[in-house]
Amino acid sequence: MAPDGSSGVAGCSIVHNRSFSDPRGSLSAWDDVVPFSMTRVNFVYDVPENSVRGLHAHKLIHELCVCPVGGLTVTVEDASGKRDMTISGPNEAAHICPGTWITLHHFQPGTVMLIMCSGVFDPKEIIRNRDAFDEFYGVAGAPKLADFIPVNTPIFLGDERKFLLDCIDTGWISSEGSYVKRFEEDMAAYVGRKHAVAVANGTAAIDIAVDALGIGPGDEVIMPTFTIISCVVQIARSGATPVVVDADASMNMDVSKIEGLITPKTKAILVVHLYHFAADMVPILDLAKRHNLYVIEDAAEMIGQTYNGNKCGSFGTVSTMSFYPNKHVTTGEGGMVLTDDPQLYERIAARRNLCFGPPRRFVHSEFGWNYRLTNMQAALGCAQLAYLDKSIARKREIGRLYTQLLHGVKGLHLPPDALGDERNIYWVYGIVLDESVGVEAEVIQKKLGEKNIGTRPFFWCMHEQPVLLAMGHCKNVSCPVGENLARRGFYVPSGLALTDAQIQRVAMELRTIMEAL
Repeated sequence: MAPDGSSGVAGCSIVHNRSFSDPRGSLSAWDDVVPFSMTRVNFVYDVPENSVRGLHAHKLIHELCVCPVGGLTVTVEDASGKRDMTISGPNEAAHICPGTWITLHHFQPGTVMLIMCSGVFDPKEIIRNRDAFDEFYGVAGAPKLADFIPVNTPIFLGDERKFLLDCIDTGWISSEGSYVKRFEEDMAAYVGRKHAVAVANGTAAIDIAVDALGIGPGDEVIMPTFTIISCVVQIARSGATPVVVDADASMNMDVSKIEGLITPKTKAILVVHLYHFAADMVPILDLAKRHNLYVIEDAAEMIGQTYNGNKCGSFGTVSTMSFYPNKHVTTGEGGMVLTDDPQLYERIAARRNLCFGPPRRFVHSEFGWNYRLTNMQAALGCAQLAYLDKSIARKREIGRLYTQLLHGVKGLHLPPDALGDERNIYWVYGIVLDESVGVEAEVIQKKLGEKNIGTRPFFWCMHEQPVLLAMGHCKNVSCPVGENLARRGFYVPSGLALTDAQIQRVAMELRTIMEAL
């Protein structure tokens, strides 16, 4: 079977390709589109009029039927029902999964058909009698829906197990172990910061950063409306006012709209790098310098990304990260706060650990949090950081393969591979539905879910969050770009453990769904 384990009628579909033409003729290349590992090719031609072929089933072999000349209808059946797949021309193919009864009919005159197969010829895996097929694949044995493809699955390729066992063997499992300091130092060195404090999660990192900067009642913080709720929680809870900015074509905050929102109450700009590219930091940093503002950089989704040759996480007054399982470096749950300011670093470190301090451990002059990261979590981070560049290279392979397979699908805006001089890091593969599509993203997500494919919607804008509106924030605010992204954007499985076969299956199902609208 194919690597994704698909079988039966549920796994069968039409696969689309494209041709390249010039004065010398046309080329249709199928080597990168076949949804399985191909081992042999058969040709069918000179088919008499009204002939019916096939009339057999495979237990293990996948087939892809392509007609460079002519066309036909492929009918596949199992206990769950049947599906007709009509193909014609060199850019359409019928993917036939094992566990289906195959009938080839309605051949156009002069049809030439190529059949690409996933395994060597073995007469023992072929069922040539319909009664035998019905007995073998009866109702009780009907092929099940293909295995679920989660939106993210992390991968562990380095010393994770070794480092975790070291924690267990030495007994250093709490936040006092040596891996915590090592992880902080390694990440600070990687992005080019002087100080780093590992914390419990990305939300904790933002909470601490906002509090350590003294942001509170009467202050305003300019931030993107199109982001996750974590970014605004401590701002709102502190008594400060979030002032939101719409997104631009990159999905990041529209830098051109920031200066008009600065007032005497503005204390900081919170920048969030989203999905694919870093925010445009040069004008943001220039504005902050001219108006004496703090810059908080949320680099959770851009660990390993660069902007003007500098690593994300190295910009502004303070930076934050998340190490949730869908991030390029994961510790299960975890986060980090980074800065170059030694005094700010001390305030951050104290707030991570309940503000313990002199003259006596359990006497406190300030409130903090128990936001510590464990030694075991940090051990995972140390191992993952060692091969971060390889992880990013794989993410870019995933993104490029999705784009290749989804190219030409009407109604989909696919993420660009580059924006100016910056390459897409493909933290996720985010797709936006065109305005011509008569449904919103949740409809497409539901249909993919019915095919056992996980997805996630894009973030919901801050100015439309009920909790903020109830607090009196963001009243009468309109951010049309962010509103459109929130309703028409979603992302498909993008985790590092994703296989090429799974990507091909996702792309095929999405293409089929869009073409059926």
